[in-house]
Amino acid sequence: MKIKLKYLNQYSDARGDLKIYYRRKRTLKGIEITARPPGSPEFMQQYYAAQQKHEIKLKLRTERQIAPRSLEWLISEYRKGDDWKRLGEGTQTQKKNRFEQYLPRFGHLPIDMLNRNGVRKIRDEKEHAPAAANQRLKDLKAVFNWAKHEEIVASNPVLEVEKLAQKKKADGTKGHRTWTNAEVARFLDYYPLGTKEHLAMCVFLYTGTRVSDACRLGPAMFEDGTITFVEAKNAGKVNKEGETNPKTTRIPMLEPLRQSLEAYNATQKVIGMTWIAYASGRAYNAKTLSSWFIDQVQAAGLDKGLTPHGIRKRSATYIADAGASTKELMAVFGWKKSEQAEVYTAAADAKRLAKEGLEKLKVTTEN
Repeated sequence: MKIKLKYLNQYSDARGDLKIYYRRKRTLKGIEITARPPGSPEFMQQYYAAQQKHEIKLKLRTERQIAPRSLEWLISEYRKGDDWKRLGEGTQTQKKNRFEQYLPRFGHLPIDMLNRNGVRKIRDEKEHAPAAANQRLKDLKAVFNWAKHEEIVASNPVLEVEKLAQKKKADGTKGHRTWTNAEVARFLDYYPLGTKEHLAMCVFLYTGTRVSDACRLGPAMFEDGTITFVEAKNAGKVNKEGETNPKTTRIPMLEPLRQSLEAYNATQKVIGMTWIAYASGRAYNAKTLSSWFIDQVQAAGLDKGLTPHGIRKRSATYIADAGASTKELMAVFGWKKSEQAEVYTAAADAKRLAKEGLEKLKVTTEN
């Protein structure tokens, strides 16, 4: 039996035994709570003891002195500056979390002695995950660019460090694996029309939105056959003039999505402000929606590694195969650089040329 208390991580191990850990923050080591049953006096005694231990550790971290001109000091100063304040709230949170992952081990390094070898060590902690390793470089590059502009440092050591190579998937893309047509069909067969899972797939597939937008889509954004929304990504980012430049996207409501919405709403007692919501009508956020959907994917017996973002890539593949141009793809998916769209148009062109070539071979052999 699981129990609802703050900062508890609960899961069943390979033998089916319930494991419970108290973890106040990602940078703190979890403390196992062994007393059973959950909620018993013994259990609560261990829970409060773990809570007190983490509170003391966090207090000591807050009170300790940060060494001047250390990497931790530099990042702390960077987060007080205008470059940081211009970032959107979501971006700030993500960067802060990434900094906290490695500052306990590398924060003491003096910035005046930090060279490319030191930066590589920070990068290579994530060599098993090249995308995450490269994100560390991107974050640090921004920190040192700001520091150079402020004349805190003379040069940026991150510029001398190369990114780790990312393996391309079979479809030519990097990162999240693109869903195949067969996998989409299997998912929709497992979760029929009228289920929340079916609706979620249709929202992802027939809008092509990021999870951060899909979790916000709802009736208020739909009018005259069009879904209109402001993209969450970079919505709060402020430019050097102190202005925001949010991107508004307009997508036509496609028939499969409309049918799925009607079928799902017909079964619900509570209609929330968003199309994909808890039974109570409360909206998901990007993280909880992604986690919930991945759980449903695995419950359907599909391969691990299939994510909502992979459906966005399937959507881009559909549109490219239908003959969409690079600019059309950029408009639909909110990409600023043509390189991202060209991955899909190039793949679509290759398929078309191969088909035309085989047709010519067929004509030649028949003659």
